[in-house]
Amino acid sequence: MKVFLVGVGGGIGWSILKALDSLGVETVTLSRTKKLPELGHNTHISSDIINVNFWKRILDQHIEDITHVVYCSGVISPQKSFLKLSDKELRRSFEVNFFGLLEVARNTIPYMRNGHNSKFIYLGTGAAIRGYKGWSAYCTSKAASHMFIECASLDHGDIGVKFIDINPGSVDTDMQLKIREAKVNRVSKKMISEHNSPEFVAEFIYKILFLENNSIKDLYISINNEEMVRKYFNG
Repeated sequence: MKVFLVGVGGGIGWSILKALDSLGVETVTLSRTKKLPELGHNTHISSDIINVNFWKRILDQHIEDITHVVYCSGVISPQKSFLKLSDKELRRSFEVNFFGLLEVARNTIPYMRNGHNSKFIYLGTGAAIRGYKGWSAYCTSKAASHMFIECASLDHGDIGVKFIDINPGSVDTDMQLKIREAKVNRVSKKMISEHNSPEFVAEFIYKILFLENNSIKDLYISINNEEMVRKYFNG
């Protein structure tokens, strides 16, 4: 097993990386973080997700034996009415939340064909299927990614790669700090105790990674759904 993990600067991505490294799983990571704490089984690529030509050249050195992809990268800002969004702000949201995912898929899926029980996991959000005040950029860009995973599964579900959109629910990360500070909608009023921990989400995702593809019947998995959590934790 070798995992390409995108978005490891903190929160969920970093927790997944630590969990996989502790299990001896080899990883290649991509994030804007200049340098990660030293880990025993990781190769890190420091780059913005939109600099495709740069990170693809480095990834190409590792691509042939990558078996799984986990895409955690995402931006919540800007949190304001669509009438107040600048073109630059809107494009940035789509570049990270949608086009980054698209480019990662285009540059990895061809090498994962008929692979080793391979999975392409996208860390989604309930905001992809439900609108929130002040989150027009976030919701629409995430909705595009949500639909992309469904379409990718229909287009290429027969090549040995399992596409999965996992909604981690609200998670106690730096993103939640930005949400609480912005106070644009009801999500900002959630108590810290109401959020899932990054470690719990990481544990759930690496459980999914180790399952046989034919045992995963769902394209969309919500960690807030207790029945789904029980099913896959017991799987």
